[in-house]
Amino acid sequence: MDYSDPNYRLFADSSINPYDYDKHGRILETMLREHGGSDGLLAVSELRSTGLVAVFRDGHMVAQEKGLFSKRIEMIERISYADVSLLVMRQVGVRGRDGMIIDGIGHGRERLFELRWGCGGPVSEADAATERDRMFAVISSLVEAI
Repeated sequence: MDYSDPNYRLFADSSINPYDYDKHGRILETMLREHGGSDGLLAVSELRSTGLVAVFRDGHMVAQEKGLFSKRIEMIERISYADVSLLVMRQVGVRGRDGMIIDGIGHGRERLFELRWGCGGPVSEADAATERDRMFAVISSLVEAI
């Protein structure tokens, strides 16, 4: 990742380990091509086992890098916040061991997305909760504005 890139600040604001900046930088570049540029990019975060989430003014995208030798970026989901009527924060498992979660609920009360931050190993419960809370604040302000 080019540290002079203004999107580098978004990595520094997140809980992404600096050793993973290059990998997530490649994922973000693919997301930006898919989105049509970095205009409106507000936040990024590393999700538990599903890669990177990039939050734009109009919605978010989730993608991950796959392949051991032949690396490829797979887009997992693209959500428009115009479809979201409610955001819910929850914690699964003892002390959030299974995840600190944000659910996006649609106008028909169906779950549109689940963003999950895990804890365990080097990631403490407090770290996962802090990252979830940070992203909840960003996303909820966007959903309320629509």
